[in-house]
Amino acid sequence: MQKSKYVATKSELAKRLGITPWTLNHNWNRPGRPVDHSDGKARYDIEKYQSWKRSWISGHNAGTGHNNNGNGKHETPFNAKELASIQKKNIDIESAQFDLDVRKGRYELKSKARDAVLRNVGIMFRELDKSMRHELPPRLEGCTATEIAKLIGNKLDTARERIDKAFKDEIASVSPTLAT
Repeated sequence: MQKSKYVATKSELAKRLGITPWTLNHNWNRPGRPVDHSDGKARYDIEKYQSWKRSWISGHNAGTGHNNNGNGKHETPFNAKELASIQKKNIDIESAQFDLDVRKGRYELKSKARDAVLRNVGIMFRELDKSMRHELPPRLEGCTATEIAKLIGNKLDTARERIDKAFKDEIASVSPTLAT
């Protein structure tokens, strides 16, 4: 049989809320107590009183918050307002930490990093274009395939080393902490 949504007496209400009648009477004049549903057998609405009872719990009177309420769920010792305040303070702390990290130079703008990469890739292509169009063709006349491969490999290695050095210099100028 399903339990009724309403009870008629305070002692029945206390039993359904899982508290003693003394606790219910002691807290009866707390703000936010629901108005009586009606006179007679449907006087107290259980759901509204359960919500009112949950509003009694705050950080200073709930202990550790690891109390098992019998159904396997652990209730937090903080009400919704306190949880929101704690969350706001955590966000403020993270924001302050981020601002501090930015001032210490731990973060760089994406645009600076993108510009450095594009600039150095452009240098690499310019070096390769210059080598392949102007420097290597005269040297390659009359060479064997092995010699051509060796000369092109040496030019690519030189270009790779120059781009690597230029990129490291760029990073060191933008952020000394990232250069290491």
